[in-house]
Amino acid sequence: MPKGEDFRPEIDMANPGLKIGLKFATAEMFRKAVRIYSTNCGRELIFMNNDRNKIRVVCEESCPFVIHASSVSGSTYLQVKTFNPTHTASSFAEQVHQDYGYRPSRATVYRARAMAVDIVEGSYSKQYGVLWDYCHELRTRNMGSTIIIKSEMEGDRPRFHKIYICLVACRFLDGCRPVVCLDGCHVKGPHPGQVLSAMGVDANNEMFPLAYAYVEIESNSTWLWFLELLSGDLNIRNSHSYVFMTNKQKGLIDVVDALLPHAEHRHYLKHLYGNFYLEHRGLALKHQKEVIARATIMPWHAEMRKMLELSKLAHDWLAEKDPRHWSRASFKSDSKCDMLMDNLCKAFNRSIMDARDKPVLTMLERIRLYIMLLMAGRRVFCEKWHGQVGPRIRKILEKNKGKA
Repeated sequence: MPKGEDFRPEIDMANPGLKIGLKFATAEMFRKAVRIYSTNCGRELIFMNNDRNKIRVVCEESCPFVIHASSVSGSTYLQVKTFNPTHTASSFAEQVHQDYGYRPSRATVYRARAMAVDIVEGSYSKQYGVLWDYCHELRTRNMGSTIIIKSEMEGDRPRFHKIYICLVACRFLDGCRPVVCLDGCHVKGPHPGQVLSAMGVDANNEMFPLAYAYVEIESNSTWLWFLELLSGDLNIRNSHSYVFMTNKQKGLIDVVDALLPHAEHRHYLKHLYGNFYLEHRGLALKHQKEVIARATIMPWHAEMRKMLELSKLAHDWLAEKDPRHWSRASFKSDSKCDMLMDNLCKAFNRSIMDARDKPVLTMLERIRLYIMLLMAGRRVFCEKWHGQVGPRIRKILEKNKGKA
């Protein structure tokens, strides 16, 4: 979430400028601002969820407009968490009415949009039929890349199941820390699925895409298949020096422990807090848990005692969790990396969001193009470094020097 900005009713209510991070003192103030916003933009907005702690506002059925606000850490104020101001179906219908004097129905608009998408981006179904040709072309143009496609036979025709792609330019960890972050995100459209990704950490503490896959479902078998191929591409023979970071999904935890038993396995702090929040709420407990997770060896026990003073139940809950998975004080020093958050994977998932509702070939090609442009931009950026240490690492060193 961006840094929150307070909504000032005496100034902003006449023309509410809604945006992510905006905070409202009460739910009623938020409702009033949305109603005025609806009048100003000439749209009829619908309150789907409308209670004291959570409000969700949408437009008509096929329109992507949405605004969602909810309370933060048990506080009384509401903060905008999701906001998509785009209107599609209704604006198109109004344009048709204005140009031709005919007001199409919602179903007609939906069919017209589907036909336009097929013309511009290609048919969802037809793109699956040429997926094997795409893989052959990708192998030809990127010699040394690993592209594996799996299918199941339905009669005489193959049915797509999953695809794994590791481009040759990404298939190494030289110059990167031996840290691999794993995550998945949903694919939208008529053929939903999951994009699995593996992110590395480069010498400047930035995201380094290693491999990605498109699968029908996220399960033990798909993660096992993905990690087996990734281990081969990264030439992981002895996992002692590697760190794998995952969310708290049980299937993924089991797969990493079974396939890479000697690797250090960390859990993202955000997902740990998601479970912690279900039983122990409050801003003070949240902040203290973060302090404990970031504490080094010496102050760790002192911070745990502070948690005990705040809440014995919260202290006991944390004490039951193996600190090797979530606390810097118990991390190994081999990787030279003390990351706690899943920002790298979330940044990648966010970057490919516009591609995740496209047909399969369009989606895969846009992901490849994003990685290619990312690598090219990093190369240009590295040429401007002063010295052999990246700017982010230099800032960390200077900060720690000041503390010393």
